[in-house]
Amino acid sequence: MELCITSCYRFTPLKLENLPILSQRLEDFAAHSGLRGLCLLGTEGINLTVSGATSVIAEFKGLLGEVLELNDLQFKDSTASKQPFLIFKVKVKDEIVTLGRPDLAPTSPVNSHLSPAEWHQAVQDPEAVVIDTRNDYEVDIGKFKTAIDFRTKEFREFPEAVRNSGIAKDKKVLMYCTGGIRCEKAILAMQEQGYKNVFQLDGGILNYLKDFPRAEFEGECFVFDYRVSVDQDLAPTQKYLLCPHCGQPANIKIECGQCTTAATICPSCYKDGTLTCSKNCAHHMSIGSASAKPHSQELAKRRKKSSSPA
Repeated sequence: MELCITSCYRFTPLKLENLPILSQRLEDFAAHSGLRGLCLLGTEGINLTVSGATSVIAEFKGLLGEVLELNDLQFKDSTASKQPFLIFKVKVKDEIVTLGRPDLAPTSPVNSHLSPAEWHQAVQDPEAVVIDTRNDYEVDIGKFKTAIDFRTKEFREFPEAVRNSGIAKDKKVLMYCTGGIRCEKAILAMQEQGYKNVFQLDGGILNYLKDFPRAEFEGECFVFDYRVSVDQDLAPTQKYLLCPHCGQPANIKIECGQCTTAATICPSCYKDGTLTCSKNCAHHMSIGSASAKPHSQELAKRRKKSSSPA
């Protein structure tokens, strides 16, 4: 059965005392419908990605609009043949996207947004500065052709990265992320630093690929579920798996140095010499007996010599 996956965010003031009630309504719906996914709630709004049968997702969209008292929510839909989530979970957090600045949140749904068509034209301007606001491992598997990569490990590093970037304050800046939510805060951080000519891609990469596959964006787009990433047609990747050690996109084939099981790990763990199929094997390899450990280390060395990135 084909599953529908939808994601949505909205910065809208929610009363702290109402969050448990909203959380319970969503959990009750998931319990009887089979909905799965993750929903982040906070006083600044809601951010979610969920999956289920097409009819379930349609009903869920109606429920969400009802409980938030909003009739203009924007959803980004895709499909998959396998369930990308194990459970349904609601988390109440200080921020629905973590910048470390709960005080910095949009007060309007629109702040210099460019539609995919407008963005498609804008990124071809050689004078524009294109910024990828995502983390380094996301950028490594796909990005817009001319984008600057700050090599951040987490989103909260973004304001400091901009501060140290040397980008002129009068430059035209175009920023993007996966689905748009990080840019909603990133643009505020840049405007706070004095940038006046900053624009964001409405709906992020996912929205762009819907209209412009195989155009200005190259590679695949990382998503935070068991699909790992989506290709240019928004279909689940056929190239990457989740690294069993760190959860980043993995495409390097190895044979476990502990149990000899075939496995796939990410470039970072491969570079660090973590040549095992699981955290469990890595643990046992590290605490192996004095007699067994040299054998395991020698086996790992042989695997490393024979392994290469896929």
